[in-house]
Amino acid sequence: MSNARIVRNKADAGQGKLVEYVVERCIYLGKQFFIPFREHLLEDDPNITKYKNDMFIDKNGVWHVLMFCCVSTDIMLLVNSKGTNFAKYVAVISNGGEKVEKRFTTEHRY
Repeated sequence: MSNARIVRNKADAGQGKLVEYVVERCIYLGKQFFIPFREHLLEDDPNITKYKNDMFIDKNGVWHVLMFCCVSTDIMLLVNSKGTNFAKYVAVISNGGEKVEKRFTTEHRY
């Protein structure tokens, strides 16, 4: 899927796959970077290229993934590139309408 919204709709319709995963790295992106990343998953991404060796499926079938977050949204994207420079496999995790990390938003800084 080239777009995270399409992935989310398929998961909501029960067309996803249930797997166990480990988050190897959490990558926070600003909204200006997260939205284009979310909309163009099949394009090469410098973060995926940099950390593609951290993404794999181990001998127990556990997926090791990168988690992409944006403090302005309520979703997180779990990505496994399977050796490529783009998001080959993606899972969308919803935070139930809550912002990912409220403490990082400007209204909660001290």
